[in-house]
Amino acid sequence: MAADYPGLLLLSRNQALRAYVELVLSERGVPVCPFDLAREGLFFGFRKTPPVISSWTRI
Repeated sequence: MAADYPGLLLLSRNQALRAYVELVLSERGVPVCPFDLAREGLFFGFRKTPPVISSWTRI
C-alpha cells in the first residue's frame, strides 16, 4: 500500500530556486523532494499511488 508524502514535490532544474524553497520549507518542517525531469516525478507518483488508483488512470 502506498503512503502519503507529507511534503512538496518540486520539479525544477534551477538550483537557486531549489535551494530557496528547501530553505523556506525546512524552517517549517516540510520535506522537499526535488526532481530534474518530469519523468522522475511521474515515476515517484506511480510508486506512491495505490494500485487501484493507478489502474484507473491507465483506462
